[in-house]
Amino acid sequence: MTAEATAHRLKLLASGYCPIPLYGKEPPVYNAKKKNNRFRGLAEWESLTNVTREQIEMWDKTWPDSTNTGALTRTMPVLDLDILNEEAARACEDFVHERYEDAGHFLSRIGLPPKRAIPFRTEEPFKKFVVNLIAPNAKADAKPEKIEFLADGEQVVVDGIHPDTGKPYHWHGGELGEVRHEDLPYIREAEAQTLVNDLVELLSRDHGYKRAPGRPSKGNGKTNARAAESDWSYLFDNIRQGRELHDSLRDLAAKMIAAGTNSGAVINQLRALMEASAAPKDERWRARVREIPDAVDSAVAKYGKQDERPPLPDPAAAPASGYTIADAFAVFRKWLILPSPIAFYAMVGTIAANMLPGDPVWLGIVAPPSSAKTEMLNSVAALPHIHATATLTEAALLSGVPKKQHTTNAKGGLLREIGAFGILLLKDFGSILSMHPENKAKLLAALREIFDGSWRRDFGTDGGKSASWKGKLGLIFAVTGAIDQHRSIDDELGQRFLLSRLSPTRGQFRYALKHGGVRAAQMRKELSDAIVKLFSTPLRQPRALADNEINELERTINLVVRMRGATARDRFKRELEFVYGEEGTGRIGLCLTQLLAGLDSLGLDRAIAMKVVISVALDSVPPLRRQAYEWLCKRKTDFEAGKLAPVIDKNGNKRPAPLKVTTAQVATALDYPTNTIRRVLEDLAVYHLIKRTKGKGSAGDQWHVVDSDAPEQGADGSANNDDDESHDGGGEG
Repeated sequence: MTAEATAHRLKLLASGYCPIPLYGKEPPVYNAKKKNNRFRGLAEWESLTNVTREQIEMWDKTWPDSTNTGALTRTMPVLDLDILNEEAARACEDFVHERYEDAGHFLSRIGLPPKRAIPFRTEEPFKKFVVNLIAPNAKADAKPEKIEFLADGEQVVVDGIHPDTGKPYHWHGGELGEVRHEDLPYIREAEAQTLVNDLVELLSRDHGYKRAPGRPSKGNGKTNARAAESDWSYLFDNIRQGRELHDSLRDLAAKMIAAGTNSGAVINQLRALMEASAAPKDERWRARVREIPDAVDSAVAKYGKQDERPPLPDPAAAPASGYTIADAFAVFRKWLILPSPIAFYAMVGTIAANMLPGDPVWLGIVAPPSSAKTEMLNSVAALPHIHATATLTEAALLSGVPKKQHTTNAKGGLLREIGAFGILLLKDFGSILSMHPENKAKLLAALREIFDGSWRRDFGTDGGKSASWKGKLGLIFAVTGAIDQHRSIDDELGQRFLLSRLSPTRGQFRYALKHGGVRAAQMRKELSDAIVKLFSTPLRQPRALADNEINELERTINLVVRMRGATARDRFKRELEFVYGEEGTGRIGLCLTQLLAGLDSLGLDRAIAMKVVISVALDSVPPLRRQAYEWLCKRKTDFEAGKLAPVIDKNGNKRPAPLKVTTAQVATALDYPTNTIRRVLEDLAVYHLIKRTKGKGSAGDQWHVVDSDAPEQGADGSANNDDDESHDGGGEG
């Protein structure tokens, strides 16, 4: 089928047309917000003035499943009769045919009857124009009807399968390609305008149509305020009535951005208008909704401020809608089995934290498969500056450039699409864990630099080409507990991300039944709407840390950096070979502080926000180390309170339970193999969180927590440990 499409495109090229590949009605699109294929996008197709045979043959390899073909309308303007009345549409075609019968070869293309498209030719390109129509007795939800001339910067489908009918497009009077471009009727802009006006008059006189109100003079907002207000009303009415959705959304986005409205608020308002539109909620409507973020981004680039990051929140701003973070969580609790709100709070707090000034915050949501983490991430995808991707590679971040393109103008890759600020949504961090070690090392090295705000990628063996990026990138990813088997990821990244863990919960199947089948779409819409409402008002100014908060964070951070300190073991004997030393407290401390600021800016109760931050900090350590340490801490507390059950010796006598416990006792309590627990306890001991007392053989070793969260000091100032061999693995692998 692709070979047929390529042959047809070459035939069109030979006949003087400018063909392009299509997916349905669209050229290839592939970016962080929208993908209509698995490969890449056809960049800047609107600016093409010609194509070559080599390009067409390359498309066969680049987009092997692109079976529809379009033709650019820059020099082939097309009269698009978007009329749903069969008799009226036929009358329009007959009128045009009679007028241009002797001017050239008359063709008519039909895709979705009774609509028609009639091609012309010109050497004087002009911009497209449209006249909206009101059909007689039209209902509020009727599909809009119009007549437009597709021209410079547009394209039209000329061959393939119509996405709505599933049937081929067909031509009357011949076929494009068999009829050469030079043989089509010639038309100029003024003549095209006259033709459209005559057709509107015919439809009004003979078929009861009315011309919809045209766009008033835009005004400049100063000398003609009434005209400016009318233009705003015209655009709002167009969207509400389902007319000229693409152009109206684009123009309204530009006006709102130029007026100083926050880009996120613009996106939310335009989406709300589309929800209230009388237009049928069909694929055309969904396509226009998907285009809203791109329209806003384009408006920001043309009319917005130079700083692409979200503006600082207004310290006095309060949620005008009254919609709180607790309200949003209630929607999630309705659909998803989330026994604790902490992971949800951590996710939205991370988004807010990245929108505030300061370093980025990277968060991973850790949960078993089918534990709601993917639905949580999907819910935030509609927010501005969010860029979702399924997986990640070094090349996907910054791709290579064409040979003819200068490196300074190179485009391609997620970072180029994201620009100076964005938050990357990675639904499958497991794909990074399973990478080939060499590719994984390159990606992690890139991520280290990206976290710090810039990255340069060199291409080619001679290093003569490069692409670079500079900005701020937030990251939220989902991953299973497999990440805990890949401690090298954390070590190689330099401890740059935080984790929040979702525990498996009984009753999940009953919750899943709530959103089975057709209700899944309702669930996802409600979750997405909850997030959009939460972020639809400006963030509050976060408060400064109080002294008691600084002290609590410092105690937690000092514990966490030792609890997740890196060690190296022999690959075969599994004995300790090297202790890398604990990380500095600065980076994780600033990340946690930024997360707290994000939660505060969303209006979460300060005490609850502190609990979320402490929980995230502790979730960011190896879970088995944490379990073992917390179990030993609880034993110490119970020991000091006299709550430990007495032990009975071999003579049947009761005696107080000791503080120190053996490796086997800890293993039994945590329900893990003894050898595994021994390695965990050794790791905690070398970072001076617990102490080991040597016994007879490795099985006789005993463990207990130290009296403070700082290493005990000997008389010479060195760390004091009862076991001189605490780094050797204890002889048991």
